Amino acid sequence: TTWLCLRMREVMQQLGCADYVQPIVATFAQQEPPALEDALSFLRRLRDGGFSSSAVKQKGNSSAWEVGLEYLIFLSQDVNAIFDTALGMYDFELVQAVGSKSQKDPREYLPLLAELRALPLAQARLRINLRLKRFAAAVPHALRVGATAEAAEQALLLIREHGLFSEALRELQALDAEE
Repeated sequence: TTWLCLRMREVMQQLGCADYVQPIVATFAQQEPPALEDALSFLRRLRDGGFSSSAVKQKGNSSAWEVGLEYLIFLSQDVNAIFDTALGMYDFELVQAVGSKSQKDPREYLPLLAELRALPLAQARLRINLRLKRFAAAVPHALRVGATAEAAEQALLLIREHGLFSEALRELQALDAEE
């Protein structure tokens, strides 16, 4: 089914018509495993006006992407997976849209979003990756959080606890090269 989904999606995207937003989203959702990040990236590009199709623009980007998001949530077996995927993309507007369209309790996700928006970028991404248990992805952000003793201790703890020494070394080399 994944091959068929890919081929159908290619054809529908070449047609570039807003009438195909739901079928395109369905091809992402029906892949095995579901390609949630790809689906959300498609919807984000649609939201941000990343498609040049006049049909998409005539229908209105925001309504087309919202319809697509609602359809993805409808097709999904796990709304929390969509929410977590959006969170892992660091797009807080998308996270908020998933939360509201999926009927998640706003008392759950709005305080989280407010807290993350108030943090510096590296610290917010660190918190997101730790929450999602993406420890290797958290290393670069842990090393960029700041030069405080607490931040350094947290980075060392993360690296030791999860055996991420090679990731940390690569990131430190990249940081050194940036300077």
